[in-house]
This record gives sequence, structure tokens and C-alpha cells, in this order.
Amino acid sequence: MANWDKATVACKITWITLSDLDQHSRGFDNAGKLKMKNLGFWDPNASKPVLKMRAKTVQIQCDNLFRRYYGAKYEDNKTRPQVQRACLKVLTDPDKTVADLAEVNDSVYEFFGE
Repeated sequence: MANWDKATVACKITWITLSDLDQHSRGFDNAGKLKMKNLGFWDPNASKPVLKMRAKTVQIQCDNLFRRYYGAKYEDNKTRPQVQRACLKVLTDPDKTVADLAEVNDSVYEFFGE
């Protein structure tokens, strides 16, 4: 599992954004180990295309909130499609964690205050 730390902006913003989107209701300390298959968008009975569509919806919502409300920008060497693919790789893997997603977010976004 990736490093989950309150001092890391990407961890805090990933946690609060997923909470605001009703994907989980855990406190910060316990959210990092939460797996994608336990987030609100995940339906174990859904087909792969449906899960991918749901994950893409969450990714787009996160991207919009990160950029519009938290002042994030894509890292200099990243484009929106690259960011989307990187995040979707985590969001569509049932055993990846919120900490893993935060680690990817940290690598593709430059968050305000970093």
C-alpha cells in the first residue's frame, strides 16, 4: 500500500473529495486502506464496461473538484487523457486502495500549496 499521511496534500484532498462524493464515510486514518471495491461506485454484480463507466464518472468528478475547488493543475508533463488513464487504472482495480489513488493523484496533479 502507498504511503498515507496527513502531511501529504494529495492524501488529504483525495480523502475529502471521495467523502464529498459519497464514496466512503471513513475518517482520514482509516480511509487509506479502503479498497476500490468498497467505494460507493463499485458494484460487484456490474459488468466490466459498467464498472469502467462508473469509475470514469468518479474520476471526472474528482478531476473537476481538484482543479476548480482545490487549485490543482496537471503536472507539467501530463495531459488530461494521461491523468485520466492513470487514475482509472487504480479506480478499476478492486484491490487498489485509496492510498494508492492518492499516490497516483500526487504524481499527476500539482496541488495548491505543494
